[in-house]
Amino acid sequence: MFEIKILEDLSKSGEYSEYNFGKTNDLLWILFLNLETGEEWIGKFDIGIRNKSKIKIFQNNTAIILARGNIYIVNCKIKKVQYIFEYDDYEDIEIDLVNNYIIITDGLYISVHDKNGKFIKKTKRISLDGIEFIEIKNGKVYGRLNDLTFEWCDFKYNIVENEVISKWSFIAKILRIG
Repeated sequence: MFEIKILEDLSKSGEYSEYNFGKTNDLLWILFLNLETGEEWIGKFDIGIRNKSKIKIFQNNTAIILARGNIYIVNCKIKKVQYIFEYDDYEDIEIDLVNNYIIITDGLYISVHDKNGKFIKKTKRISLDGIEFIEIKNGKVYGRLNDLTFEWCDFKYNIVENEVISKWSFIAKILRIG
């Protein structure tokens, strides 16, 4: 089991073993703590073009890392990146521990991937440009989407049915269909 946190203060450089998983100098630094052994190490990951970073622990030794748009699946125990998602423009991540799914959004769609990153399905476009996940509960993702207001609109996404329920519809409002 691991405890993982994003480092805001880079003064820790040199205090821990460091693993550079990036190819550039624009890096997100993350501190990994193995709760069983007490070992600590820093992983450095290339960042994408978004502002948000987030970490989700998946199946004890695996972390899903959103590094300002880039997404990595990391085996924390062996200190290895298992998979890097293709684009650098992802907006949010969540995990569904019941079905072993990784849930991703680029701000327009929601996509579902297996625990290894393999694509399973995605929704139709549901937002003008902005989706935020709040929680996953009972196979459903709850969040907010950009509906052209400052408040945004709540939505519920049924993962199994691939169905989004919301008061606002991108297709009806923007494309004038339906």
